[in-house]
Amino acid sequence: MKKLIIGILMLSLTIGMLSAQMRATLAHKIEKIENDIPKSTVENHLLPEKGILFGTSSLDERNIQFSHTISNILEDIWIVLESFEAMQRFTPDQIAAFGLSGHNLSKVIFAAGIGTAQTYTIKVYMGGSGGAGNTTLNPGTLVHQQLVTSYTPNTYGGIGSPAIWTEVDLTTEIPIPSDQELWIGYHMVPGSDGQGPPVTDYGNGFDGHGYIIWTPSGGWKNGLLWNGYNENWMIRGLAVMPGSTGTLTGAVTSDGNALADAEVTIADLGITVLTNASGVYTMTDVPVGTYSVTASKLGYMPATNNGVVITGDNATTSNFTLAASSTVAVSGVIKGSDALQGLDGANITLTGITDYATTSNASGSFTIPGVYPGYTYHLRVTRYGYMTYDDPDIEVGTSDLDLGEIMVLEVMNPPRNLVAEIVNHKVELQWLPPDFTKDNVWFSQASDVADANTRAHEGYNVYRTHIVNLENPSQWDWIAENIPIGNNEDEPVFYIDAQFPALDAGQYHYIVKAVYTNGHESTGAISNLITKITDALAPPELLTGSFIYPDQVQLNWISPSSDVIGYRIERDGIVLVANQTATSYLDNGLIEGEYTYQVIAIYDIGESFPAKVVVRIETSEGGDNPVLMTTLKRNYPNPFNPSTTIAFEIKEAGVVQIDIFNIRGQKVKSLVHEHMDIGRYSAVWTGIDDNGHNVSSGMYFYQMRTESFSEIKRMVLMK
Repeated sequence: MKKLIIGILMLSLTIGMLSAQMRATLAHKIEKIENDIPKSTVENHLLPEKGILFGTSSLDERNIQFSHTISNILEDIWIVLESFEAMQRFTPDQIAAFGLSGHNLSKVIFAAGIGTAQTYTIKVYMGGSGGAGNTTLNPGTLVHQQLVTSYTPNTYGGIGSPAIWTEVDLTTEIPIPSDQELWIGYHMVPGSDGQGPPVTDYGNGFDGHGYIIWTPSGGWKNGLLWNGYNENWMIRGLAVMPGSTGTLTGAVTSDGNALADAEVTIADLGITVLTNASGVYTMTDVPVGTYSVTASKLGYMPATNNGVVITGDNATTSNFTLAASSTVAVSGVIKGSDALQGLDGANITLTGITDYATTSNASGSFTIPGVYPGYTYHLRVTRYGYMTYDDPDIEVGTSDLDLGEIMVLEVMNPPRNLVAEIVNHKVELQWLPPDFTKDNVWFSQASDVADANTRAHEGYNVYRTHIVNLENPSQWDWIAENIPIGNNEDEPVFYIDAQFPALDAGQYHYIVKAVYTNGHESTGAISNLITKITDALAPPELLTGSFIYPDQVQLNWISPSSDVIGYRIERDGIVLVANQTATSYLDNGLIEGEYTYQVIAIYDIGESFPAKVVVRIETSEGGDNPVLMTTLKRNYPNPFNPSTTIAFEIKEAGVVQIDIFNIRGQKVKSLVHEHMDIGRYSAVWTGIDDNGHNVSSGMYFYQMRTESFSEIKRMVLMK
């Protein structure tokens, strides 16, 4: 679900273009848009009533996450255009029930909404008061506030899924009171993108506790009563027992000498520190527990102390003595797939704790001396004309390592400069042969094959694909094979696709691969984009259908070509007009229902395929039923492309205004703005803004306003 709250204060720059009347009318307007999430999805993510423990199995009675959040499922993201505070409130009874007495608040965790331009400030209050229902809310005294330096936003696509949380470590731990209320949450100032941070769960809401709201214009409110939404802010606190972290210290030496810049690591916690010039290290704020700690330094064998116990009372000392490391040699033989006797001139690198490099000799052999043992290295072999060989997991032990034979595959050079062009309704392809040089392992003629190479360039294979399948070679059409290579390495090669006229309209690429001995193909050269259109048989463009109360449908379209001699109009398969030249048509005498219209362009040489539009009639036959209330109906179709119909009913005569906004709250189209009598109406939006430009795909909001009515709904344009 998603809400839209548009405030009258501190409006973002993205909404600044709205008129004063618009801003006043939209003040604190909330539109709740339904997002059907299966109940089972929510139930599978329900959190315990006390001490929220999901995803944090290390929590115990000394470290407790607490919250009034009921579910980890993200239900709502708000768009907020004024500063805002979201709070959860905890009474002394709740603090006792959660087992928080004697703990310190060390962290506030929250779920942020879309956008990255907002400013968040964590706030903690004590001594507040309030309750359920309409009880006056007072947060008490602000005891801590802290700017959030970075956060991870959620997205609209995440609605109905587990939320993404941002954790903020407080600069100072705050003792949690046992005899007064504790309020935790955040203050937000909207950014230039106008996006909204507040995020709520799937409920049920905890009245007077889980959903506390403050705005400059409204003060402190109980959210469940303010807007009636039964949910809670997604805010959590982390309470830690004083003394729940400790200090680890010690020294790293070798043969009685201090080792500076040695690394000391607790892998389970991802903590690493360096020793100082005296070989001493110190880790602070280490969670209480038992760990394995490792010390390492280049040139020395790593050492690990297991069972190191961290307490919250005294510093733990763990010293290390590292033995100087001897070095070993890493060797092997490089062979090419076409050079089985060995490949000279290959570049070999071994990278890791330190880096090494060498080159293979005439027989393909290489040796890298002086390699530090006890580490994992990345081996890479490169040579011109061959594919790069990579092995990122070379484990070097305490003895010399022989890697044996390493096979590298020769490169199969692709064709060059592939160009496609439509000529006389067919596609002509032209390309140049692969780039063969004296240093390359590939040769263009079988007679050129040297002793070190057993393959030759023999021809070309040609493929064709629709643009949507370009990244999926299994969907390419193989249209020609073994096209001869010609007699000259610089002579262009040609091919004509005579089947192109029979293809469906669309955009296509051609791919040409060089073929080598035994049918091996190179990577493909890809042509420019070729567009296939139906010659002179284009259908009507931008067909729209509008319902006119009480029983008419107005069709409008644009001529696709000066060669069109007329149009045939059909409704639900029935021909209404066999041939007319006008680009509009009015259908009369309709009853309530849904109708599919088709308009076919007629040419001298044939007919186009039809342009279609669906129009829904929402009125009884004859229009006798009176309008009982002013309503704004869902647009149809939704999603839509290129047009959609918005139906509405007016109970009282007056000025009616329908505007369309993008996801940032910017008005893109004034669709209706006129005086209307009592009745049923509809308006069609074709995806064009007030400047006459086509808008992009995405979510849009449409709002209808009269003197006594205002409502917002959403729709999706999908191109």
